[in-house]
Parts: sequence; C-alpha cells; structure tokens
Amino acid sequence: MDSIHDCFPEELALGNYCLEEIRRQLGISLHKDEAGFIAMHIINARLHTNMGQVPDITKLVNGCAEIADTFYQGKLDKTTVSYERFLVHLKYLAKRLFQSQEFSNVLSRDEEILNFVRQKFQKHYRCAKCLQDYILKNFARTISEDEMMTLAFHLKKVSESR
Repeated sequence: MDSIHDCFPEELALGNYCLEEIRRQLGISLHKDEAGFIAMHIINARLHTNMGQVPDITKLVNGCAEIADTFYQGKLDKTTVSYERFLVHLKYLAKRLFQSQEFSNVLSRDEEILNFVRQKFQKHYRCAKCLQDYILKNFARTISEDEMMTLAFHLKKVSESR
C-alpha cells in the first residue's frame, strides 16, 4: 500500500479515518491494509475507473514521478502546487490510457508550435520522452505529441518551483 500512499495520500488518509470510525463506532479493529482497499474504492469513484485499473494507474503515476525525480536529480519540490498539478495530470493521463481515450493532437498538428516546444523546452521534453518510453515499455500504451507537450510544460513548472 506504499504506492497508494505516495500517489493518493488524501484517499489513504480517508481510508485510515474510516478504519478509526469503524473501530470507534462498532468496536471492530480491521487490519491497517484495509485502509488501502478503502482508498482504492475512493480512487475508483473519483477517477470513474474500474477497480482493476487502480493498481495500474498507481504504478504508472508513481513510476513517472520517480523517473521525473531522477531526471531532475532529486531536486523536485514535492510540496509545491506545481508538483501536485503534475501528479493530477499523470492520474488523468493514466485514466485516459487505460480507458483508451485519446488525447487529441490539436497543437502538435502545427509543426511550428511543436518545434518551438521541442526547442524551447528541450530538457523538459526529453524528460517527457523518458516518461513516454516508460509507459510504452511497461503498459504497451503510447501517448500523443500534444500529451508530450503538456507533460513538458508541467515538468518545466515543477522543475523550476522551489
């Protein structure tokens, strides 16, 4: 359940609160792992996914967050709003991927915009490429150029928020 703690701390906190209320109101003590299972139901409801997708979503988000942290040499401030927004974006990216919902290529159809992003945000686009490679290798899913640009924007904000 550590992966849920890292990726969905609010949902896990709510799961722990539920365990405490069950113990307090019913006198029944459940194993602490049950908090993670409650959290998975909350995640499922919030993201409108099925329960079988939650472990994959969690693995994808945590894997991408670890890759980004390594890419920026552990210098990402995980307490910033920018980092939180990055994680939220990853959660919804994962949801779209596992529900086969395509992130349309609107911006990247314009070669000028695409080339500008690739050049201006070169380092961040490289990190997004690392995330793309991870997703393809571990989940056999591809992400669009628009998604790559969006990730590059998020990564720029996260890497410069300190």
